[in-house]
Amino acid sequence: MDRREEPLTEDRGRRTPGRGMPGAPNRDPVRADDGEPRTVPHRDHRITGVRPCPAPPSTGTGPPLETVPMTTVSARAVPMTRARREGMARARREERPPGGLVLDIRGRPGPPPLRFEAADGRMLLRQGERPVLLGRVEPPREGLFVHRLDGYRSPLPPLRSALTRDPGRGLLDQYARWLEDSAHGPLHDSRWLLSEARSFPPYVWHHDFARGWPGIHLDWCGGGWQGVVPLRRLSPPDAPRVRAYRKHARDGTLAPVLLWWVSSFDGWLLLDGHDRAVAALAEGRDPVCLVLSRAPDDEAWRRTADEVTASHERRVADLADRPRPWADRQRATMERAYGDVMAWLPYEHAPTRSWPLPGGPAAWDELAARVMFECRSD
Repeated sequence: MDRREEPLTEDRGRRTPGRGMPGAPNRDPVRADDGEPRTVPHRDHRITGVRPCPAPPSTGTGPPLETVPMTTVSARAVPMTRARREGMARARREERPPGGLVLDIRGRPGPPPLRFEAADGRMLLRQGERPVLLGRVEPPREGLFVHRLDGYRSPLPPLRSALTRDPGRGLLDQYARWLEDSAHGPLHDSRWLLSEARSFPPYVWHHDFARGWPGIHLDWCGGGWQGVVPLRRLSPPDAPRVRAYRKHARDGTLAPVLLWWVSSFDGWLLLDGHDRAVAALAEGRDPVCLVLSRAPDDEAWRRTADEVTASHERRVADLADRPRPWADRQRATMERAYGDVMAWLPYEHAPTRSWPLPGGPAAWDELAARVMFECRSD
């Protein structure tokens, strides 16, 4: 769990197109427990077919999440009452090319109703006061043992059949509003990216979709995991509700499922649409998805932009000092690459945030013992 993002502890990865979510950038900034950032390059395994094994952080045993200090925020979620929801202003929204939406959430310092809590290589996903997922890093950081509990509630309301029959672009705004209003969702103060994903590498849904319940193992050693973790038991493909959705899947009118990119998993949590995902897969199709992830705050991506610009200017100056026959073509290539990187910086994936686990490792161990959670390190 030691691949970090800003708080479950800072960056596991800045991603360029081809790594992580489709269309996202492909560099992974990692911040180890000592707070020092470093960059881990990744091959585009959707092209090469090879998923490189990521280098683990050099220090620390905590999860790869950005951790909010215990001294500055309580780990107890503030109930999202109807009055509180109605009193909140809508998040400022930005269009994200080539599609998608950025929500700039303010006035929700957290912890949110659905949140990660972390301590010393252990993590807990809590919804309100109910634990819904336990995780523990496999030494020496080769993977993550996960155990899920019953009782998870979707942050979205049940989809009406009329909405299911017409899943257009309006659903992006509708899902965003539902997430803002939800009493069970993960939103807290930050920039959030909500974008559509229609294609994934084949292994995401057909190999690394965690169908088993309740325990699973996420194997990081093949170049990261890059799969989907459901938060409730999956229905069989012949269940009545799934059969109804299968017709929509064949007709191309199945509403998107909602995924949440979690940096410490190197994969996604399935927040809504468990039966729709089963229906699409039963029909031989990948589910159409809306993917929620943290985006870098303005200060963070502008700081990175300044660093990228300084590096680019040094390289251009070096090229001018040492003329070569192919210098014009090389300069044009460098300018295109610089433009591509700068265009993506505001929309890269920031690390998933976590809060300190009340009671620390001992509290996690006690809870794990109660639910008969087993892992090799015990």
